Amino acid sequence: MSGILWYVLVFTALAIFLGASTYRFATLMNLAPHLRWELAPIPGERGDSHGGSHLEEGGWWQKPPKRRRLPGIIYMVREIALMKGIFKTNRALWPFSLLLHGGVYLTVISLILHLTNAIFMAVDRDAATPAGTERAALAIAAAGYLAGATGVLALILKRVLESRYRNFTSPALYFKLSFLLALFASGLGALFGSADFPRETAAFIKDLVAINGTISASPALAVHIVIASLFVACLPFTDMFHFLAKYFTYHAVRWDNALTDKHLAQRLEGTFSRPASWSAPHIAASGKSWKEIITGSNEENATA
Repeated sequence: MSGILWYVLVFTALAIFLGASTYRFATLMNLAPHLRWELAPIPGERGDSHGGSHLEEGGWWQKPPKRRRLPGIIYMVREIALMKGIFKTNRALWPFSLLLHGGVYLTVISLILHLTNAIFMAVDRDAATPAGTERAALAIAAAGYLAGATGVLALILKRVLESRYRNFTSPALYFKLSFLLALFASGLGALFGSADFPRETAAFIKDLVAINGTISASPALAVHIVIASLFVACLPFTDMFHFLAKYFTYHAVRWDNALTDKHLAQRLEGTFSRPASWSAPHIAASGKSWKEIITGSNEENATA
């Protein structure tokens, strides 16, 4: 592949990823206020070890809740790094999901190390490129690709062979898992097919950023870069976008019990002014807004 095509491929993929991710994140930010769960315990809201809720305190409506940040951070780390939720709800899938996500995390870390080596090359210090970071990049990439491929392959086989998973596995999910498998497998192919995988990868990144017309890659690394670029471009359009959406499901939904302020009241006013489209008899929308339905009497709604 010629140099110009590498720039088109990689930079287009990055532009799609950033643009689509920004759009989806902004869309989530501008959604109507969620229906609060008001579930306890909320990590860090009370002084005891299990957390709690300010609703347990007398006169809670007169003072904003106080929350410590560290317990929430610890909770999120356990969820992101150890897949705590899957461990509790679906123990049979947990080891393979952990391998898959661990593979993703290690691959990202190895990419950061490749970028570090590329920076050393870019400032004409190629001879001083730390051998330790090259070895670390190689070891972490190998571990990430192997763990990710093992986890994805196991998840595919479980969904194909076991009816309790096969019956609710959509073609889109099979496609997503197959795409991930191709990403990790091509990474392993690049790792074993390159004479010096970490140095070649760092050199490619350096030439890419420097807009070097002589940019090139070995066949194995080229295949991996193409698949990785396509994966990055598709990522915001799949449910794998949950790596950003988790902020909303935790901080903005499960853990949000702040008192209603002027800003929230304005958002709620806009939501209540929307027309109701339900056709159930007990709602009797008939062109009314949610505010009209909520403020109307139960008898009126039932007989309308």
